[in-house]
Amino acid sequence: MNGPGRGYGPGKLILRRRGVSKPGWVLDYKDEHGKRQRRLLSHDKRTAERIANEILQKREMVLGGLASTEGQSRTLEEVKQLYFEDLASRTSLTHQRNARMRIERVLAGVPATRVRDLRVHHVLAHMQSRLGPRTGVRTVNHEALHLKSMLNWAASAGLITQNPLARLKLLPVREDQLRRNRRALSDAEIERFLTAARDDDQVQDARCGALRTITTGSKGSPWEARDRRTRVPQYALWLAFIETGARFFEMTHVRWADLDPVNRTLTFRGSTTKNARTRVIPLREELVQELLALRPTHKRVLGHMPAQTDMVFLNPEGDVWPRSSRGLLRILSRVLSLARIDPKDADGRVIDIHALRHTCASRLARAGVPITQTQRLLGHSTSELTAKFYVHSSLEDLRAALGQVEGATEQYGLRAV
Repeated sequence: MNGPGRGYGPGKLILRRRGVSKPGWVLDYKDEHGKRQRRLLSHDKRTAERIANEILQKREMVLGGLASTEGQSRTLEEVKQLYFEDLASRTSLTHQRNARMRIERVLAGVPATRVRDLRVHHVLAHMQSRLGPRTGVRTVNHEALHLKSMLNWAASAGLITQNPLARLKLLPVREDQLRRNRRALSDAEIERFLTAARDDDQVQDARCGALRTITTGSKGSPWEARDRRTRVPQYALWLAFIETGARFFEMTHVRWADLDPVNRTLTFRGSTTKNARTRVIPLREELVQELLALRPTHKRVLGHMPAQTDMVFLNPEGDVWPRSSRGLLRILSRVLSLARIDPKDADGRVIDIHALRHTCASRLARAGVPITQTQRLLGHSTSELTAKFYVHSSLEDLRAALGQVEGATEQYGLRAV
């Protein structure tokens, strides 16, 4: 039998594929105790090769009695760069940018430069110092969570022995600390909202066509005969928000190639989703027909029939929705006013674009859809996230539940005491 350190080869990097998840590079090797290990290093081959070399070098140092801290002396800057290389191979650009910004902000606020020097109380002190009128609890929690995730990745990849922030607990979030506390629309409000959205399209279309001025004849025949732009209706966008629960960027970057009218599905590509994972969701026939009805309008606006690479949803002027736009918020405000729905209730809860995502989840909950299916529809990583942030029990929901109890008592001939 070989003694310690003998017969330990360089190991082998294997590309592992499992289901629909992104393939990852796994190092198959023997550790310093002669025990076979299989460790997922990265989704990027070059990064995996760098990490594999460091793991094997550390193994040789341990066998030679030269390594005692086993990676804890590594600088946080070095771990950060390797982590960002791995993120670049498996996440969206938006996630990479957010992760970099948040991690660097925390690292700039703690006194440690090496993994071994980082303490939980360093991060907690930084989180407390960040709290203020413009920075809420959820913001600082997100920042700390990104750093903790980075160190978890480093530990799982064998770069460090253990995560010094493994015991870090996030700050509790009270409802009154939320900078934007959203609420979901009730079923009655959804009906009024969608009716108002269709009415708003008609009013704005008439305004773009100058129908009222032409009827009065106050501008003269040359002005009346002038070509006017075609306004792209927005009803289908509002209906899609409520029925799919998609995020703004996901929805506004859906292409015609992503719509399958035969199978009634819509694909949100990984390049547009928050977690960089593609998901396919079913659609109701009504929504499919509303989307297809946009094509003739797009042809008049664009001057040609929309191609497969063109966006399904365009703004009223026929342009692609930008990443950040106040235009859709102005339309939302107008529709809410027509529907006689207050944008902010007595408890300070607001209705914005993202609140329609809440509305979708609450609507599914009221229909008795299992939370795991709602999680898949919304693209959440865990069902706990779906339950915590998107399932709202409104007064109408509770009233309906009490109505069911009342109906049950009458069915069995019981009376409430």
